[in-house]
Amino acid sequence: YTITHLGETAISDGCDGRSALAALAVQRACGPYTPQQLLRMSSLTEETALIDPSDNLELFRLGQAFHIALVEQAGNSFLLSVLTSVWNHPIQKRITMTYRQGADYQNKVVDDHRQILDALRAKDANRAIELLRHCHDVTDPNREQSPVEL
Repeated sequence: YTITHLGETAISDGCDGRSALAALAVQRACGPYTPQQLLRMSSLTEETALIDPSDNLELFRLGQAFHIALVEQAGNSFLLSVLTSVWNHPIQKRITMTYRQGADYQNKVVDDHRQILDALRAKDANRAIELLRHCHDVTDPNREQSPVEL
């Protein structure tokens, strides 16, 4: 894939699609997350807190791993396959690399993931889905983003 321009529509479309698939998976999986699965997602979250804030590739990798782990529990191999292909689409990495998120963004991701985990532990699928929508919204005005040239 070659992406020469990444406009607001492309960003919104990518995030909306990913959010809808993740929400479906959480709705199906909320409740049967095992302590081991929650620990794995928690470990990914805490590792995210420790990385260099300028390492966008590692932020992408850890975010992808967290969200794929979130979906794995749904037990739907087709849904997992589709969401994995969405995460592996070049536009997802381009979104991450186009914005120099920095420490504030990194802290926001960690906070979002901790809140999602809290909702999963409480078996509150609606809250987890609400938090996921917020987590996937790269246009959220609370996130300071500065486009950079690639």
